[in-house]
Amino acid sequence: MLRRHRHRLIGAARQGVLGVDHFSLVVEQHGQRLGHRGGASVGEVTHSQVVIRRFAEHDVPAALALNNENVPELNELDAPEVARLAALAETALVAEVNGEFAGFCWTIAPGQPYGSLNYGWFSRTYERFVYLDRIAVLPTFRRYGIGRRFYAALVEEYTGRWPLLTCEVNVRPRNDASLAFHHSIGFREVGQQDTDGGKKTVSLLALRLEG
Repeated sequence: MLRRHRHRLIGAARQGVLGVDHFSLVVEQHGQRLGHRGGASVGEVTHSQVVIRRFAEHDVPAALALNNENVPELNELDAPEVARLAALAETALVAEVNGEFAGFCWTIAPGQPYGSLNYGWFSRTYERFVYLDRIAVLPTFRRYGIGRRFYAALVEEYTGRWPLLTCEVNVRPRNDASLAFHHSIGFREVGQQDTDGGKKTVSLLALRLEG
């Protein structure tokens, strides 16, 4: 059973927010200290402006390039399919850092014409859910917490509207970092299945949202 709980991500989404209008524009001032893992040196990164906004038609080329750089973690797409999926998405978001495209994500609600095996599993198992189909962040910006901000924004938007936010993480080959992250923010495994003709196994995860 998935427990209802208060999500720490909500506070993370609001911290430092200068302006919010339900995904029309979320702006944060981001100052980050970067250093080598060994701690030998630490440098100061100047404050950057992080913007979370809705996906627009002009984002298709950048999203396509980023998606296909992350194959096989993400399945390869072409430009028409990126545009189609972004259009049918329940929510499609883009992150920008100082005006530069930094990442994207989108979710899909039940009943959409989408052939994903994992989306199909959730569709057969639950009547009401939102499926996080993909999330990708450029390597340059992966230490800016953009992925966590995406999750926080989705949780805040869907709480009270949808009972479950769902996704999957590979367990064969195993993605321990992603599994640990999702567990830390409240996702719990609700099933497993093989994909890619048995070459991969995924953990099917769900986060119970408060009503």
